[in-house]
Amino acid sequence: MQSDPLPGAVHVTIFMEGLRTGIARTEVFRVHPSTFEEAVRIALNAEHNSKSARLGWNGYNPSSARANYTSTPDGNRPEPVDLSYAEDEGEVELQAAEQQRVARGALLGKN
Repeated sequence: MQSDPLPGAVHVTIFMEGLRTGIARTEVFRVHPSTFEEAVRIALNAEHNSKSARLGWNGYNPSSARANYTSTPDGNRPEPVDLSYAEDEGEVELQAAEQQRVARGALLGKN
């Protein structure tokens, strides 16, 4: 005896239940497609869009970044940071503590 193939709605339901928790599953359950092919297309598009958004449009490409840098006018290029004016972390903390001490003294009238 030959059995009838499963209806399309059953294929869609089985596919939806088999998807892992994530973007694709959420999108397929949100749209609730009527055909198996539509369900697969929605899941693939959701995964692709999610990965594209995470990596940026094409991901990072050093050669294109270098080409953009060399074609940018000098006025629009980032300037290198001069680290000779950088302060030591410990020195900054000491200065902050001294400023707090002076401010407290001024508030209490001890200056």
